[in-house]
Amino acid sequence: MGIRRLLGIFALCCVFAGPADALTLVPDPLVTNTGVELTLVGSTVGVPTGGVVLDGAVDPGDFSLVFQAEMPTGTSAFFLGILIQDAGAGVPVAGAGWVPGAEEDIVGAGPGASVGTEVFSIPSPGVPVGQDTLFDLVFVSYDSALPGDGSHTVTFVTEPAGMSPPGQLVPEPGTGELALLGLVALGVFTRRSRP
Repeated sequence: MGIRRLLGIFALCCVFAGPADALTLVPDPLVTNTGVELTLVGSTVGVPTGGVVLDGAVDPGDFSLVFQAEMPTGTSAFFLGILIQDAGAGVPVAGAGWVPGAEEDIVGAGPGASVGTEVFSIPSPGVPVGQDTLFDLVFVSYDSALPGDGSHTVTFVTEPAGMSPPGQLVPEPGTGELALLGLVALGVFTRRSRP
């Protein structure tokens, strides 16, 4: 097998492994004591495609976490809040916004009462939803990437009286494993092709 083909296999493994800073949330979704859920959809650099900044500023190199919230039938909220902390201290937010889509709109965003909290305004605050309701994607951006070593936690808050237990940001499963698999395959095929 030629070296070009081997390098192609390795490149494909790296592409499917995703970005080195791909994160996931454990547990995912976060669920408040009132049943409202927050799912980490992914991470990106800068403003997500189609996104609109509602609070602060998001530079092209900023690290953004993208979330989606869902309210079950009969629940209500005045706002949705996302708090990111590092060892108990809030991580300052550079900017935040939403990605307009087919789901329920987000109508505003702003800083919460404590550092690291971003609050998203929803239509019809305080009115119970008649059916399970998904909201459009929201994003929270930071000046630099957040490490996936479990030191950063995410807490989801709704008003009135909804709060999730904190979830941890960890590396997306398979990212390093697929890259390692590509290296192993490269080594095996190179060894076999030698006379």
